[in-house]
Amino acid sequence: MKPVNFKYVVASLIGKDDKNSIHIDPIHGGGNNRSYLITTNDDRYFLKHYFNDISYRNRLQVEYSFSSYAWQSGIRCIARPIAYDTNNFIGIYEYVNGRKLSNNEIKEDEVIQSLNFLTDLNSKKSSYLAKKLSVASDAGFSIFEHICLVGKRIEKLKKIIINDDIDSEANLFINKLLIPAWNELENTIKANTKGILHNKIEPNDIILSPSDFGFHNALLTDNKQIKFIDFEYSGWDDPAKLICDYFSQPAVPVPIKYFWKFANTVSNLSMNPMQTMERVKIILPLVRLKWCCIVLNCFIPDLKIKKMFINDITDEYKISQISKAKKIFNSIYELEKGQ
Repeated sequence: MKPVNFKYVVASLIGKDDKNSIHIDPIHGGGNNRSYLITTNDDRYFLKHYFNDISYRNRLQVEYSFSSYAWQSGIRCIARPIAYDTNNFIGIYEYVNGRKLSNNEIKEDEVIQSLNFLTDLNSKKSSYLAKKLSVASDAGFSIFEHICLVGKRIEKLKKIIINDDIDSEANLFINKLLIPAWNELENTIKANTKGILHNKIEPNDIILSPSDFGFHNALLTDNKQIKFIDFEYSGWDDPAKLICDYFSQPAVPVPIKYFWKFANTVSNLSMNPMQTMERVKIILPLVRLKWCCIVLNCFIPDLKIKKMFINDITDEYKISQISKAKKIFNSIYELEKGQ
């Protein structure tokens, strides 16, 4: 990506004539984009510099449009969108003075706050603004589509290049455990859903989803209110997938004891909650397996470029991702085991 004169762009976007009054400091820890704290004489902002992969998905447009819809719908548990620059792939948002949540902080109140956010998001989903929003990343509207999406990720993992012992370990896990489990799961689901495999879910069952939703994309403020962030994968999606993703993301896991409360509430955002719950039971192992693939993205050649836009991919990072993948793999059938 071409170098960006951030001070010039920011000054234009927030209406500051004196560029010297603008201070820009990097914020480390983002997974897909570069982030910065913008400080002026009278305010602070959050700047997001998006990785340029618009041939796949315009992350800036998706996130800014979704945030604007939510804010205009009266939702305040997000960062207010301020301005954007499509030429430089920059979005400016309200700076949220909060911190990341730890695993042991996810309790019933936190889950309820996330449910309230989803309910509010979908309270105006028939509005003009909502209908303009895009389909979510990796959205699937039939069981077969969910299968195909995971299949594509598996195929990409087959292309990893072995450069060292860590790559070899990842390759061994993929070929000896992940792919055989995938083959078995794919065949089982197809055999058990012959009559409904290709059935599209009803339009009224599709909901607005933040996608990649969970407490890994949230900040806790001083007044114990949660602000949800990072909507670059957001859009219209199957509520069953949202439920499964929520209980599969590995960064800040949600205790499984809240599964049925969360699943029942989200299912009721659709017109056919019983059918949504049936899909949840079918695709949960599939989504868990998908997350094994996601955390191993750093081994896929073309996705390394995106990761290196943020930070160098270290050996420690790669080892930690293999460990995460193995942990998720061991939880694929967690719900069925009653754990």
